[in-house]
Amino acid sequence: APSSDEGSSVGSILRANNGTGVGIDVGGVWQSGKLMVGVAIQNLFNTFEWDLKGFVYRSGKVLVNDTVTTLDDFDLEQAVALAPASLREEALGQRFGPAFAVGMAYRATSKIAITADAQHNTSQTLVVDEASHLGIGLEFRPVQILFLRSGISLVSTGRSQYAMGLGLVLGPVNLSAGVLSESGSGDYTVGSVALSFGHH
Repeated sequence: APSSDEGSSVGSILRANNGTGVGIDVGGVWQSGKLMVGVAIQNLFNTFEWDLKGFVYRSGKVLVNDTVTTLDDFDLEQAVALAPASLREEALGQRFGPAFAVGMAYRATSKIAITADAQHNTSQTLVVDEASHLGIGLEFRPVQILFLRSGISLVSTGRSQYAMGLGLVLGPVNLSAGVLSESGSGDYTVGSVALSFGHH
């Protein structure tokens, strides 16, 4: 875990810099008539590496059976040099691997647009999201200022995600809201609301 001085604030912890690197993403978009297709390669080149000098090592063991529960003190911080070599090597081996993405949008009419996208990550060590997913979506614009959207995606870990939302454009003001529900692993539902200003 990243280290912090005792008594430091959350803000100082968040400002900790325990790893650095340079990454390059490339992509492009092609449009013909009502069809638009985009492709991207993320982390085509990435040199990120943890700086273990900013970490500490906590060693602990837990023994649980029918009659006895033993818990060591996980709060004891030790120098990272005392961590097993295999653990230090695993941390240093964590990388952002290439991720491939493709998306398309087809405007069937002035009121209806169909979208689809797919993504695949080649590395899981520093990826907290799904390894890959495939999604489709639909946008319906009943009037000029209102956008209604819905979509579904299938995730490589066996999860399914369903989303719906709306966007309201009033001149330079854009108000959008959406809700996403996931099933298959730790079912949950989240919502979001956003307000932006500028040219649309």
